[in-house]
Amino acid sequence: MSVWDCDNHKMKESNKENNLENIVQENNYNNSLLRRWAVDTSFAHMVYTPIFAVAEHLYVGMNNEDLIKSRGTGLIVGSVTTLAYTLFADWLLKKCNVTKESSKLKRYSVETLGGFAGFALGLGGYYGILKILGIPPEQNEKALEASIFITLATTYHFRIGMNKWRKYWNVK
Repeated sequence: MSVWDCDNHKMKESNKENNLENIVQENNYNNSLLRRWAVDTSFAHMVYTPIFAVAEHLYVGMNNEDLIKSRGTGLIVGSVTTLAYTLFADWLLKKCNVTKESSKLKRYSVETLGGFAGFALGLGGYYGILKILGIPPEQNEKALEASIFITLATTYHFRIGMNKWRKYWNVK
């Protein structure tokens, strides 16, 4: 074997040991809290930003300027609270022994309860900031009504989608 072959062999071995996939698997980045935050939060923003924008414009009556303030606030508050909500909701599912074999009613009830916990978590920050930004109280009240309805109507399906999103990104 020539020196060139020996160096080439070492280079191949080195590349095999240091490729990104191996590093990720060895360091368990797929299940890190930061990765989970990024995956859960990105999904929440993709789902709820357009839903709330439509509700705030059509039902609440926000103008474009207030809508931008509201959605910007929603992105900030959601970025801070989503992980706490998803960790709590996952804990609640385990605590209530909800499995794939559980009845749809049980899964829906526990998922919705977890959704309201997340809703309550972000509620104070979101509506407090909207008030500081000058959103009129009547619109804040209507936004609260819309938020309750959206939470009831979407939490169960949101969690199904989030689990698929986690699977896609290989996050448990």
